[in-house]
Amino acid sequence: MKEAGECLNAANRLFKVAVLVFVAAALCFNAFAEQAGKVKEITPRFRRHVTEYYKHNTDAVGWLNVPGTNISDVVAQNPPNNNAFYLTHDFFGRPDRDGIFAADRRCSLIRGGELSRNTTIYGHTWDEDPHGNLFHQLKRFQDPNFAKDHPYIFFSTEDKDMAFEIFAVYYTTTDLPYIIPDLSWGRFASVIQVAFASSLYNYGIPVNKTDKVLTLSTCTYDVPGVGRLSVNVPNKYRFVIMAKLVDGESPRKEKASIKLNKNIMPVHSQPTIIRDDPEFLRILESYRASITNSK
Repeated sequence: MKEAGECLNAANRLFKVAVLVFVAAALCFNAFAEQAGKVKEITPRFRRHVTEYYKHNTDAVGWLNVPGTNISDVVAQNPPNNNAFYLTHDFFGRPDRDGIFAADRRCSLIRGGELSRNTTIYGHTWDEDPHGNLFHQLKRFQDPNFAKDHPYIFFSTEDKDMAFEIFAVYYTTTDLPYIIPDLSWGRFASVIQVAFASSLYNYGIPVNKTDKVLTLSTCTYDVPGVGRLSVNVPNKYRFVIMAKLVDGESPRKEKASIKLNKNIMPVHSQPTIIRDDPEFLRILESYRASITNSK
């Protein structure tokens, strides 16, 4: 009986140890899972939305989602003969002043195909209210704290859900060919250099020849160095956000590592023609020299 009692006590001690080990392991697992959740998020799944909308209009090519805003809606591609069609019509093709989010007609968004080097999406802004509808809320990126807290933009097609990391937020004009989908790399690299130089923030994110870029473009009526403009008169000024495609399943940053750009290239100093030409190079080199001399 004594031996049986000792065996029972030993078994109880082993059981308690096992319970403690299990609890400790569970706590470690939960802590790890919680931490993992902070650094690795799944890219939002919006492909099914695109598929549903495509049933009603074959111009439906994507779904745009900008965290921190209410921008989360279908994107239709403008038809070949009118690159502003969905800026003046609703999803069903009925006249509508507000329009919807519209992809440039020249972008490659064919199901099963490869994205263009630069996919541009347009949306209206009727004033500078960052709480308005459509692309009004892109103006929230003028706030460095908001920009820091929201490093990514999400865009889905029927084929894939994609994450794009922002690398430039800037003002420009329609004279800069930032909306063209398939410029040669040399010319597009020149556009990217202007975007870097003009960006409100230095993101420190490189863009190379193989990167796919998402460009969001909207009107603006309060331009640094230009002033306030009438909201009743169309103008050539634009507020632009550019982001590059990243691995949607890789760990993502919680915050962007941005620094205020203290040497922003003013809109009126941006080159109006982007080619491999001496005039563009002269303007860009002059700007770079001014930064060096100001340090």
